[in-house]
Amino acid sequence: MYQELQPLSQCLHELTTELRPRQDSNLRSRLRRAVLYPLSYGGLFLAHSRPHDEEQVSKQMIAPNSPLPDFVCSSASFGTVRWISCLLVSLLVSPLLAGCVSRPEPEPAVLSTQPPPWSAPRDAISNIAAAGLPELSLDSDTDPFILDILVTVDDEPVPLVAFIGIDRLRAVQAPVHTHDDSGDVWLEGDGNREVTLGEFFTLWGVRFDDGCLGSACAELVVAADGEEINDPETLILRGNDVIEVSARS
Repeated sequence: MYQELQPLSQCLHELTTELRPRQDSNLRSRLRRAVLYPLSYGGLFLAHSRPHDEEQVSKQMIAPNSPLPDFVCSSASFGTVRWISCLLVSLLVSPLLAGCVSRPEPEPAVLSTQPPPWSAPRDAISNIAAAGLPELSLDSDTDPFILDILVTVDDEPVPLVAFIGIDRLRAVQAPVHTHDDSGDVWLEGDGNREVTLGEFFTLWGVRFDDGCLGSACAELVVAADGEEINDPETLILRGNDVIEVSARS
């Protein structure tokens, strides 16, 4: 059974190897990808699906009618169940996908003038168009760079939310986006070197103009790496490590 599953395991291993990213452009991006990619593409999962020690199989003398060792049987059973599960899911999902004629029309982009918290737009494709940014596939990872954007309103921190600039329903993303609420902002793919802070807030669906951030219009201060910016809407994100945005109602 294990020998029959070896081609499948090898194929999955080669696939995960192909999906790993190219050389990243800054240290933070390399460190983040070192954690994200093995978990996302199942590298750790595959490692536990193989026998504990393959050499034990080749060294152990097994009679034609004798049962396989327990560790081989358990691994083979685990792999068989996983393979059958994948097959069943494929058989069930394929007809459903074939029956889908079109996806729902996206809602138009709306910029919030409300106080935080602010969620990421579901139909991010509309916000990508409103920002004038290109629509990229979700696997666009060329020329990556990571920076932090720290937002406070009335001295209260406002965490960035996950999937700003990512439309999961239509499998597209902008050249600037977030994967989680850590404050890390990813610049990846074509056009990421020209993205501005104003375009980022358009992707988030939050008003950022005329000295206002959402509903806070009394004061707006933006600093890039400690230096105050006079025209924050046009601030280019690329090349900055930390951008601080502070607003008061």
